[in-house]
Amino acid sequence: MGVGVYRQDPNPKSNRIPDPGSPRVDVLEQYVEMLKDLPSRMTSVDGRLTSVEAQIVQLRDETHREFSAMRQEITGRFDRQDTTFEELKRYMLMLHEDVIDRIARLRER
Repeated sequence: MGVGVYRQDPNPKSNRIPDPGSPRVDVLEQYVEMLKDLPSRMTSVDGRLTSVEAQIVQLRDETHREFSAMRQEITGRFDRQDTTFEELKRYMLMLHEDVIDRIARLRER
């Protein structure tokens, strides 16, 4: 619907009621027709907005769950690595002490 924009006529006599066939009346009628559809269009928009809000909430919850799961998995891996590192450290210390002990025995001979 092409709706034109009309400027107010600076002539004060133009404030009278326009003729029913004038372009200004046609434009006003077009505006009124468009505004009649507005409530149903707003209801449609409201329904879609509610749907989008629900999807955003669902996405936020899923993202939160996935990041929490990743955090737990990473923490678990670090804990296992710490345990493995501590075991390796104890084993290396034991080997070191064994080597020192062997060197000491070799010197005694």
